[in-house]
Amino acid sequence: MRIINLAIVSILLLIAVDALSQQNIIEPTTDRNEFGVDVSRILTFLKQDTRGSALYYRRTIIKNIRLRLSGDFGFYSAKNQINNWATFLGADFPLKITENFRAYVGADFSYGRRSSNMSEDKSNFSGADLLVGARFTLGKYLTISSEPRVSFRKYSLRNSASFDPNANSDEWEVMPATLGLLIVSFGF
Repeated sequence: MRIINLAIVSILLLIAVDALSQQNIIEPTTDRNEFGVDVSRILTFLKQDTRGSALYYRRTIIKNIRLRLSGDFGFYSAKNQINNWATFLGADFPLKITENFRAYVGADFSYGRRSSNMSEDKSNFSGADLLVGARFTLGKYLTISSEPRVSFRKYSLRNSASFDPNANSDEWEVMPATLGLLIVSFGF
């Protein structure tokens, strides 16, 4: 496990050094695509829930509007066999602060599911996330960003094998999410 973490950190460090050695920082064009990954999840293995995304895709459609599609897919082969997945679709609106630094606000609509192979418990959620982000351009193709968000979610808890009336319920949740998020993105 330590070797995998060391390899990932080394690759990210090489990408950062290469990006910083580039001289020309360009403004995103109207057809710019961006793929990103939440490196805080890869490096820490701490976040195992579906409050944020692990993979990101953004496309600039107009100068100040970017469409967002992201997802989290966690299929854990641990003792409990928990399967999580979540998808997020939304938009964000960047604001240029300096040549290399942008702030942005946005919103995502979300839907996800959690199930366990060891029990009949299943949980679906749907909701909306409001976010505020900061994005720093390291080179022509590489950016680092972070976006804390507030999640508004409705959870539908279902257990078909239970006779307990509380086993099948709907719950609402409002809470901050993904405070430790660090996205490294490659744009083209």
